[in-house]
Amino acid sequence: MKKNLFNLCLIIMFFIFRLFLAFFRGLRINKIWNNGIRILRDAYWKSLFKSSGKNVMCGKNLIIYSPEKLTCGTNISFGDYCHIWASGEVIIGNNVMIGAFVSISSLSHDYTKHSMMETLVRKKIVIENDVWICTGVCILPGVTIGKGAVIGAGAVVNKDVDAYDIVAGVPAKPIKNRKAFLT
Repeated sequence: MKKNLFNLCLIIMFFIFRLFLAFFRGLRINKIWNNGIRILRDAYWKSLFKSSGKNVMCGKNLIIYSPEKLTCGTNISFGDYCHIWASGEVIIGNNVMIGAFVSISSLSHDYTKHSMMETLVRKKIVIENDVWICTGVCILPGVTIGKGAVIGAGAVVNKDVDAYDIVAGVPAKPIKNRKAFLT
């Protein structure tokens, strides 16, 4: 009950800030209002997650389906216009950067059934610590992205990514390993 009331208060405060923002558009005070809206947006999403650490930053127009099945560590940044379908469970480690226009889907449809629309297949996605997911990446169900990996812009990740690998392409394939750079 308290959580629902808190969420309702956040939503109301968000819309009040939006009205003030529209009034002050073009003035220097606009930056102050934008920061206030960002803080509210971050607090709103964090209140819905299964669990989250400190310093979780959510970009504009972030869309998360089933946020109660999303677990976040500390120092996470979601870029603008990210879509996350978490009903199969999504676990994100610490120090993860997720670029704009990234889609992470832990569910799909069963193409072996006659009526694909009525079937859902849920598979957990794990993104380990110190990962950088560049702009426009698509992460498919059942994938584990290893510690320190980098996913190149526009990649489609349909298989597990080893620790410290740099992958890119459609489908994503290893290009280099970062271990040589880290010594």
